[in-house]
Amino acid sequence: MTDMALTPYQDLSRRFHRVAALREAAGVLHWDMATLMPDGGARARTEQLAALDLTCHEMMADPKVADDFDAAEAEANLLDDWQRANLREMKRTWLHANALSPELVEALTKTAKRCEFAWREA
Repeated sequence: MTDMALTPYQDLSRRFHRVAALREAAGVLHWDMATLMPDGGARARTEQLAALDLTCHEMMADPKVADDFDAAEAEANLLDDWQRANLREMKRTWLHANALSPELVEALTKTAKRCEFAWREA
């Protein structure tokens, strides 16, 4: 199936699936950081996690997403109950993500990781 053949709901679903995969990758990096990361790796790992968080945020803040939600909601009668519930949940997640600026997302991630490393050293 090509991108042209996707319905707005399918396009949203695919986008959210990719964001989830990136967040799962970030989870692996978090686990590695907490269990196996060698001394001196904190700065690089912080940058990696911030880049993933920012990428996810950018995927969610893409103006096309708002258009896809409008179109998917207009066609909601074509979706089954599960898909309509999923559409509502995706929209809730999207609204929350768009409440933050990209700069804040990046700063929050970096600050949280720096605090975690300072706490470990203490």
